[in-house]
Amino acid sequence: MSKTLKWSMISVMVLGAIAVIVLGFLKLHSPEKKEEHHYTIMELTEQEPLVLDGNIETAKEQSYHVNPQKGQVAQVKVTDGQEVEAGDVLFEYDNETLSDEVADLNRQVSRLVAERDRLYQELETQKNRKAQAKQELEKELPAQNQQGATNQTTHVGAMDTTAFDQAIEGTQKAIRDMNNNIEDVNTKIERLSKKTSSSVTADIAGTISINPEGKTNVQLAFIKITSKDSEAKTTVSEYDYESVEKGASVTIYVKAQDREIKGTISFVSTDPSGSGANPVPALPTSPSAASSGGGHSVARYDVIVKPEISLPNGFTVQVKIPQKGLVLTEQAIQKDGEQEYVYLYDNGVAKRKNIKRVKKGFQWIVQEGLSIGDKVIANPDSDITDGAAVSSTQLEESVKSHD
Repeated sequence: MSKTLKWSMISVMVLGAIAVIVLGFLKLHSPEKKEEHHYTIMELTEQEPLVLDGNIETAKEQSYHVNPQKGQVAQVKVTDGQEVEAGDVLFEYDNETLSDEVADLNRQVSRLVAERDRLYQELETQKNRKAQAKQELEKELPAQNQQGATNQTTHVGAMDTTAFDQAIEGTQKAIRDMNNNIEDVNTKIERLSKKTSSSVTADIAGTISINPEGKTNVQLAFIKITSKDSEAKTTVSEYDYESVEKGASVTIYVKAQDREIKGTISFVSTDPSGSGANPVPALPTSPSAASSGGGHSVARYDVIVKPEISLPNGFTVQVKIPQKGLVLTEQAIQKDGEQEYVYLYDNGVAKRKNIKRVKKGFQWIVQEGLSIGDKVIANPDSDITDGAAVSSTQLEESVKSHD
């Protein structure tokens, strides 16, 4: 290799090394272009309803047995299949034994009244005897007396009436005692008369079903009323228990009819039912963990819903229970000490909004600060501040809060 070529190659290598060093230096000291952050806008909507599977059952059923102590069934006032209202008479009793006892008491009252009448006559006679004695005493006084009227008054006033008064008082006491006896017997008659011919009335409205054998066999129901009303029965797990409230309005989807009707929760059990009553050894930390099982026994609670219209017994339904409050992704939540806040997107501007949340089950529910329709920046970064501009090129997508 010639000396000239050798120096040429060395020069090229040196120049290349210098170029690499210069480019590296420039890259090291030149500012990097920051990648633009894209924001997701979340529009707040109502939560998806809690859906519970259930069945339609008859709301009430009432059975009536014959009570021999009240007597024999004298008359049945209803027929099989008849529709009745609460308070309608179903059947009547007639107690012959009590009827005879009432007749005996009536005869006793008649005798007591007759004896009282005799005492009234005796009292009148005693009063007349006392008055007559006074008159006879006045006739025996001298027509003329030196002391005049004063003497006469003294003699009349001095008449001993003790015997008459004692007799009158004794008769009056006997009359009072007789009146008390009559009142007591009449009270017994009134009470027994109600038992002599009593009636049984319907406690609920519904359709009558009569079993003739129940008229003589007390072990069997004589009359049964099946309520015209129906109710949807379902259960809720312990993880959704706080989302179900008595009196809440719900929607009932009737699968066989492919339609929805309104309803109201009429009952929520406070005690677990079925196998869910077993204790849970270790609670899962999320709804997904709860549903995955893992050997845990989940308590379930009975829920009854009253439909606005009656539905056929046995129909399968879905009870859709609206969920209150708004739920946010945790990424959207910012904190300033104890104060939580989010950034709303309003016509290209980020606006800080303080919020207050409460925990309900596994969810944190927004209690104050936000409304349905608000647009929240779901993934704010350090560049987002109150009043900061958010260009349309920075918007990645828009989603619903329950998506």
